[in-house]
Amino acid sequence: MKIWKETVPLPPLPITTREEFCGGNASLLDSLFFDIETTGFKADYCNIYLIGCAEFGETDATITLFFAEERHEEKAILEAFGALLEQKSQCFTFNGNRFDIPFIEKRCEKYDLALRPSKKACFDLFLYVKQFQHLLKLVHYKQKSLEEFLGIHRIDTYNGGELIEVYKHYLSNPNPEEETLLKQHNLDDVRGMLLLLPLLSYGYLYRKDNYQITNIESSEKEIVLTGSIRHPLPQKLICSNKTCYMTIDGSTFRAILYPYIGELRYYLENYRDYVYLPGDDMVIPKVLAASIPKEQKQKATKELCYTKKTGRFLALPSNGIIGLEILHLFRKEYADANQYADFDELPKDPDFLIAYLILHLKNNK
Repeated sequence: MKIWKETVPLPPLPITTREEFCGGNASLLDSLFFDIETTGFKADYCNIYLIGCAEFGETDATITLFFAEERHEEKAILEAFGALLEQKSQCFTFNGNRFDIPFIEKRCEKYDLALRPSKKACFDLFLYVKQFQHLLKLVHYKQKSLEEFLGIHRIDTYNGGELIEVYKHYLSNPNPEEETLLKQHNLDDVRGMLLLLPLLSYGYLYRKDNYQITNIESSEKEIVLTGSIRHPLPQKLICSNKTCYMTIDGSTFRAILYPYIGELRYYLENYRDYVYLPGDDMVIPKVLAASIPKEQKQKATKELCYTKKTGRFLALPSNGIIGLEILHLFRKEYADANQYADFDELPKDPDFLIAYLILHLKNNK
């Protein structure tokens, strides 16, 4: 077994290495990053020939690679990896929940090793980032695709599948050129995971304490909010729809809300207690309709039982704002899925406005 080590500086992080980060169950200091290289995709008869790991310090990380120079050294690199993992409470992988961890455990069964990474908290960066694909709108979410998104350029140009034959040839004819290729690929995978850590900041987009509104400007046609976020994004984000245009650039944000201006309807739930007057397009309580001629009135239905209001309304991304009860919800028609709140009835405090922006981010399509 061959072991390689190197220390690399950490990229700018949205959190300290001692902090438990959003989506995780431990700090980076208490996490072990790892990535495996295998001779195929079926753990029943393919083996692991290289495991790359990263451990955190305050400002840097130590990368350790365990390489099986001969096929029978697979057990040795698993044991060496297990000794590192034993010191940590959390696994950190890229797509490891579906591949690396099950593969490792299957190979450990072969050697009767007790190592079971799935028994620890497991943070999968791939699954974490996929939660925000409606905001990122990338074509692919492979590790190399995310590296390109952040402007990261690696030395290695191979993928794991292409290196399977390289390793098999190396076993029969060990040589420094192929060894370097095998080492570089895994090293870049582990380095890449470290360089993707700024993506953790997307997990804070849905937290109200991440935002601070510093200015509010309101006119008849728009409401403009500007402010800052505690956890800066690594790339500019633009979230746009008919009711809200929002940009987050680094640690600053700007949002423009476009209210609906016009007439909307508020539908009354107890429609059986009302009578509809077609000539006036309005409803009145039954108790007040006794003197109105029959030809001028009709039974109110769910679709006809409403009051009308003209004003300025904010479109709601869902049935309401989390943590806030809205007195009246307006619609254009009864069957309209879109609902609106009267801007004059809404609180103008930062907590409400931040909750409103977060809902737009969650519902961005």
